[in-house]
Amino acid sequence: MSKDPREILNKEYTKRLNTVGLWPLKFAGYLRYEIKDSHFIKKLPSTIIRSVILTILVNISAAYVLFVLDYQKKHLSITETITVVCVTLIQNATQINVTFPNRNSGLELLNTCIEIDVILGYKETKFMRDIAALTFVGLSIFISLFQVAVLVVLYMAHEVSTSIHVVGSFFLFMAFSIFYDACVLVAFYNFLSLRVQYLNIGMMKLAKVNQEYFANQLFFNGILWRKSFDNLVTFHKRAEATQFIQVFGIIFKQLRQLEKCFRFTVSLQYTYLNFNDCTMCEILNSLISFTGMTSHKTIENHKIRIHMCSFYTLFSSQNITIMRTIAVVGWVGLGWIYLLTLSQHIDIYYRQIEKTTLICNYIQLKPIMASKSLFMEVIHVLLLHEPHTDSTDIRIFLSAKVLKLTKGVLRMLEVHEPRVSIYNMYYFNTSLMLQIAGSIFVYITVQLQLTVPTNRPSEVIANITDDSHRNIFVFR
Repeated sequence: MSKDPREILNKEYTKRLNTVGLWPLKFAGYLRYEIKDSHFIKKLPSTIIRSVILTILVNISAAYVLFVLDYQKKHLSITETITVVCVTLIQNATQINVTFPNRNSGLELLNTCIEIDVILGYKETKFMRDIAALTFVGLSIFISLFQVAVLVVLYMAHEVSTSIHVVGSFFLFMAFSIFYDACVLVAFYNFLSLRVQYLNIGMMKLAKVNQEYFANQLFFNGILWRKSFDNLVTFHKRAEATQFIQVFGIIFKQLRQLEKCFRFTVSLQYTYLNFNDCTMCEILNSLISFTGMTSHKTIENHKIRIHMCSFYTLFSSQNITIMRTIAVVGWVGLGWIYLLTLSQHIDIYYRQIEKTTLICNYIQLKPIMASKSLFMEVIHVLLLHEPHTDSTDIRIFLSAKVLKLTKGVLRMLEVHEPRVSIYNMYYFNTSLMLQIAGSIFVYITVQLQLTVPTNRPSEVIANITDDSHRNIFVFR
């Protein structure tokens, strides 16, 4: 007796999502589901209460670090203080969003994943689940190593008590859990990209289209999808045209679920980076303007230095070591890496949908029945009532099936938006992030040019060409 494919996939997903890689999210309360007896269930009340307690502890740990350091006269810089406050607010907002409004959204996403793989075939899609899992593990290892590096740098830079180190480690762990949550989002987009590619290969095989007609993506085809995976695509041999269209419909449904589930965290991180960059620049301008009112000798004594790294401007004096500056810059740089990596994977998914449109349009404009030999066979069969072979029937059937399939997919693409929208305000992609990064960099550069004081003395140039009219130009 064969087992239910849905039950088999349910057990496999629970096993994959109960590994060591997801323990940080589970401890931090960022998981949007619960696992009980190899089944996904809604969040339990005990988990919600634990998440609320963790949020309170994060606020207490941040306040403890700030006030104890101030009491011990080991003051944090303005940049470090603002960073701690912003990270605390982001963690609180994300934790509340995951605990209350979106506490069951992960359950809907996982059920949709199972529904897609049941239609495509749970055995045939196992290699794609392995790819998504490896991607998540790789990103999680990168986040873990980055977290350890930041902790080591902070321990070496700050000579504080053991209690500060322990409380600070807990605070940083909860803060870095936001990036572990981003790894889950990237894995979901990889899931969608791989399924769309699977369907694209199936349509091209069904229509006998040369795959070299369509350009490959460097990152997707170089890392996620290998050429040998094309031989594993067998969906076109056993599926009807309606099943292709059904899977595309479920994929768009899951895309809207991902938007609803993660749009708050993405927009929050995006807003934080813009606010933090511009705020730090304004603080820098105020400090430089205030210092500019003093003499040049005072400026040289204070040795004001400006560090620009990863579109981020920092004010550092002799009281701030370079290692503490690196730690703050590393945190902001990780935020930019998070948004750029996410936008890149969203672009990969969107390029696969564009490839689907190209394939369908190509098949519609150049169908199989357009070949002259097949056209003559159809005329002989339908009009002259001549005997026909089985191969003619198969070719006519395939042509009608492919045309019906591609026409239905094109209609679905017309009514569904393949791009990722954040609260219907803007489409999130790599181009947007690069434009924002360029705008911030230009803004900071212009502000620095206007506010940084010069150290050279005043130069007085006298025009002595006319003794009766002397013009003096003073350049500062």
